[in-house]
Amino acid sequence: MTVTLNKPKTLNSLTQAMVASLNVVLPALPSNNVTTLLVKSTPHPKIKAFCAGGDVRKVYDSGLGLVDEGNGSKCTEDFFFDEYRMNYKSSQLLDSHGISQVSIWDGIVMGGGVGVSIHGAYRIATENTVLAMPETGIGLFPDVGGMWWLPRLEVSK
Repeated sequence: MTVTLNKPKTLNSLTQAMVASLNVVLPALPSNNVTTLLVKSTPHPKIKAFCAGGDVRKVYDSGLGLVDEGNGSKCTEDFFFDEYRMNYKSSQLLDSHGISQVSIWDGIVMGGGVGVSIHGAYRIATENTVLAMPETGIGLFPDVGGMWWLPRLEVSK
């Protein structure tokens, strides 16, 4: 199965809707006999990016009442809870069901982009890959699982 992050205008940043979709798709993988999950992104015409993290701008604007999700969702209140739940569930799901996740990192991989991909068995990083956890600059604790995984990664060529 292939999951494509498809918001190239915002460098494939994760929105509430994307996280909600992943929270539905991921638990259904075992019942659909999926053995491999490929996570990739839609390329931006000028800037290479797998995922620029969570759409923090949209979360901020939602907190100010400037964005209406139209589905009763409170983006500011729900986004991080749902995103962290997705990361936790995906790490458990992949391990317990033997599903191999392969993520293709080409360009920017930040915050939520790390979280959506780091729990899988394989990450393919191109020479363009730049990894960052910029949320620390706005006072958020970076814990999409990256702080546990990063010191344990093995690099092979």
